[in-house]
Amino acid sequence: MSSIFTTLLIKILPLYLLIAIGYIAGKYLKVQKESLAPLLIYIITPMVVLGTITSTHLSSTFISLPFLYFIPACVMCVLFYYIAGFFYKDSHRNILAYASGTANTGYFALPLSLVLFGPTYFNVALFISLGGILYESTIGFFIVARGSFTYKQSLYKVLKLPTLYAIILGVVVHIYNISLGQSAAEFFNYFKGAYIVLGMMLIGVSLSHVVKTSLDKVFTTLAFVAKFVVLPAIVIGMVVLDKYMFHIFTADVHTVLLIMSAVPIASNTVVLATLFKTQPEKMAVTVLLSTVVGLVYMPVFVLVVQVLML
Repeated sequence: MSSIFTTLLIKILPLYLLIAIGYIAGKYLKVQKESLAPLLIYIITPMVVLGTITSTHLSSTFISLPFLYFIPACVMCVLFYYIAGFFYKDSHRNILAYASGTANTGYFALPLSLVLFGPTYFNVALFISLGGILYESTIGFFIVARGSFTYKQSLYKVLKLPTLYAIILGVVVHIYNISLGQSAAEFFNYFKGAYIVLGMMLIGVSLSHVVKTSLDKVFTTLAFVAKFVVLPAIVIGMVVLDKYMFHIFTADVHTVLLIMSAVPIASNTVVLATLFKTQPEKMAVTVLLSTVVGLVYMPVFVLVVQVLML
């Protein structure tokens, strides 16, 4: 357990540094989060997604893996949109519903899968994480937009989202076996670095505008229950059913899916909260706290996963 904790700590410490830099930039350089969010959503994220898909070998065996995360994420989004309605009647419920289905795969699930289980598990994790991207770019994005816009306007915003077309284009590249070359791969790598740096700095910039009322105990508690209790419970149920009844997926798929269900809230929630002005400060506080909790929660959960997979 100590080795898992050390691995997480080493991986996450630089991210805290980026958050701190973002805080300084927002507090003293007056950097505005409203300028960073559109850049991340409409330019950097689609490039990262396209680069990831085109550089990954797609196979018929793995093509169903994204839906193993996409489906429970959508269920969580709808479920917590309904639950949050008992506590909030405004955009709080929209961003909370979106956050309940997200997963910080880039900083937790993917590194953990690689370090603890090796390259085979990492490839499985990469494909399952595409389900998270698909969720965030469709149902999740729509729910957040509905906090500020009509049904028709929200649907239009989803259809305008470049990430959706980046996914489609990436699949087309694979279907027709189009080679983009080494130069394209290097070009996409530039955006991966920008995605991490600006994404984490945005949390810091948002935190620089936090006031005392930004810590909403009800909001954060609901988000934590969704992310650390309900979603893992749903996925554990899925894995148990498949392991003992359906026998569709292998043990490595079960293991990665379980880990992915329990990682902290994705930093992208702050990006969308900023873009649609749906409680970005509260979301930044919640994401930061979930990342801190994840340092302790994830090593314990990995041990539980190992017991389940015996």
